[in-house]
Amino acid sequence: GLPLSTLTTTWRLLDGPTTVTITTPDALTTDITFSAGGTYVFEFSADDGEYTSSDTMTVQVDGPVIPPPPLPPEEEMEIPGCLALPNYDNPTYAEGVEIMEPVELQVKANLNNTSVYYWLASDPDNTYQLLTQPGDVAVDDIVATFDPTLLANDIYVVQLVGENAAGETRACGIPFIVQGEYKPGRVVLSTVDFTVPLAGLPVTIGRTYDSLERNYEDDFGYGWSLLIGNPRLEVGESGNVTMTMPDGSRKTFMFTPTPYSPMFYGAFLEPIYSSEPGEYGTLSVESCSIVVAGGPSGWQCFLGEAKYADSITSFSYEDPYGRVFRYNVEGELQSIRDLTGNELIFSEGGINRIDENDQEEQVVTFVRNASGYIETIIDLQGNEYDYIYDSNGDLAEVHLPEIASPIEYTYYSGGVLDHL
Repeated sequence: GLPLSTLTTTWRLLDGPTTVTITTPDALTTDITFSAGGTYVFEFSADDGEYTSSDTMTVQVDGPVIPPPPLPPEEEMEIPGCLALPNYDNPTYAEGVEIMEPVELQVKANLNNTSVYYWLASDPDNTYQLLTQPGDVAVDDIVATFDPTLLANDIYVVQLVGENAAGETRACGIPFIVQGEYKPGRVVLSTVDFTVPLAGLPVTIGRTYDSLERNYEDDFGYGWSLLIGNPRLEVGESGNVTMTMPDGSRKTFMFTPTPYSPMFYGAFLEPIYSSEPGEYGTLSVESCSIVVAGGPSGWQCFLGEAKYADSITSFSYEDPYGRVFRYNVEGELQSIRDLTGNELIFSEGGINRIDENDQEEQVVTFVRNASGYIETIIDLQGNEYDYIYDSNGDLAEVHLPEIASPIEYTYYSGGVLDHL
């Protein structure tokens, strides 16, 4: 009854203040070299060809901790500048380089005191993460490895910051489009707290935890978001719009401006979006209604100096069932409307419903704390659902009405959900 195939094992770093060297990552035991003190979380997985199992381990390393990195000068960043991808032939950087596997970054200049950062392109707070600090580097050195299997699918920017021989700061960056479903060690949990049974558009209030989002704050602290989810929206240099959904899937709508009127011979165009093959939903935007080609600066609004992308105020996605989801430019859900005219309006304070007779009522109330996290939800019957957070901003307890014992959550030191 034993499997016939060979047992394969793998050690990998899930979280830590910097990279480490795993001497024999495919062996049962291994030596690991640390360059800085701090808390590290490792995963050990085993695969016999039929079953896969894994466990995690937290290691506390004594020693000097990496000092807080300086803020990278994003406004001075060259793309790709002094960075290169040695394993890619003629990559296109404007829209981002698509990756599914770890990629090596090579430096093309002699620089001192270098640090490598990355951040989520759509993060309005530009939450920088330190990838590594290679120090002094020379031309053609490999300065870092960017691993997309540790990140949620989205667009990220990786930036190298260092000093040249004259002591001047130089910043070089590459945008990456992280794709793929291979995310070993990922922890995903979804749960429903309650449902408001409304005709046409019932409201389900639930939460989703994703360990790949543990460094980003949302409605329920780090890593937790409302189950209904907010996609991330990116407008590329060519005008294409990409929606990264909460489940990691991506929808790209191509910017295909069409002549506003035959009499203008194609000089004045209407901003229209086309769905990619296999996508049956449609996208529209609220923006300037006529665009013109702006040369190197991209598409421009007619009768104005604004870039077309800067004029967009909201996006509307109509799914194959005729439901219309409207989002603001940050990707936050504003409303849902069904075919019968029922509409749900979402805000920081809760959810309102507008029926086909234009009658509006608040069906769910959100009470938020000073950090913007939801601490109480009140339903139509006045029942209260309470959410308690620990000092790190992680969701620790959920108190449901008519249930005496709270739901409790604990986390590893790196912020990964341990158990409930």
